[in-house]
Amino acid sequence: MGRLTNWLAIGMLLPAVATAAPGAPPAAKRMRIAVMEIRALGTEPHKAELLSEVALTEAAATDKFEIIGRSDIASMIGFDQQKKILGCTDDSNCLAEIGGALGVEYVMIGTLGKLGALYRVDMKLVDAKRARVAGRFGESVEGSEEKLVATVQRGVRKLLGPLQADPLAPTAVSAVPAAAEKPAAATPVTPPPDLAARPAAAAAKVGEATSKEAGMSRRAWGWTVGGTGVAVIGVGALFGLQAKAAFDAEKKASAAGDQATYLKKKDEAKQKALLADVCFVAGGVAAGIGTWLLLTSSSPVAVAPTEGGLLATYSGRF
Repeated sequence: MGRLTNWLAIGMLLPAVATAAPGAPPAAKRMRIAVMEIRALGTEPHKAELLSEVALTEAAATDKFEIIGRSDIASMIGFDQQKKILGCTDDSNCLAEIGGALGVEYVMIGTLGKLGALYRVDMKLVDAKRARVAGRFGESVEGSEEKLVATVQRGVRKLLGPLQADPLAPTAVSAVPAAAEKPAAATPVTPPPDLAARPAAAAAKVGEATSKEAGMSRRAWGWTVGGTGVAVIGVGALFGLQAKAAFDAEKKASAAGDQATYLKKKDEAKQKALLADVCFVAGGVAAGIGTWLLLTSSSPVAVAPTEGGLLATYSGRF
């Protein structure tokens, strides 16, 4: 508990120091976002309360948003509506109604659950005007509780990140003198005599380069897929040997009247035989595909532009 509190204090202090740095111009109009409490599901409520403060502080770390927290909500709406907030868990329409009562554009909610030693953090950002979910974040945390602080901060940044772009920001325009903006007179370009006279030869060179690149790519994939298939077949052979050994042990146990060993080796033989069959089929398919890629790696069709049209070339070995 002490280490979690220390991490929470550090997580709250750093954004406050960042926002206090001078030189940041204030925004003309900031978007209003309500950060609701993170609800506890199967874990201690005080952990969810502390993480709620982490989410609130992280959201307020940028000057682009006007963040409304728990105390603000309590002072802005009545007791009946506060009870209704507690019932708004996953209903976007309910959260949009609460957002309208608070006068905010977005509402952020979250939950903290625990199963054994694994924590689960889920957060959601709801568009109050459109009554729809604008973003979701979910992450499982295993290990110390201090990792929960970083997870919640990461979730807040991911949900609010797309909203930080300023659509009203002016587009940068480079200062260019009027004389420089005037385009120069276009100079006609005469094609080289060799290419103009022999378009077919130039197109053939382009097709040859394309053919080599395509052939190398297909050969690389062919060796990769085919080699994988051979390796899988080898694994299948290993499972086959293990199945044969288990079958021999099954027969010996049956002859000796050892019922327990007989049943155990019988199940093992079936499992190993099944694995061997699967590996043989999968490996054979992969090896076949790899072989096909290798055999067809040197017969691509290339299309190249020529003067007045296109030239298609086909290269291969027969």
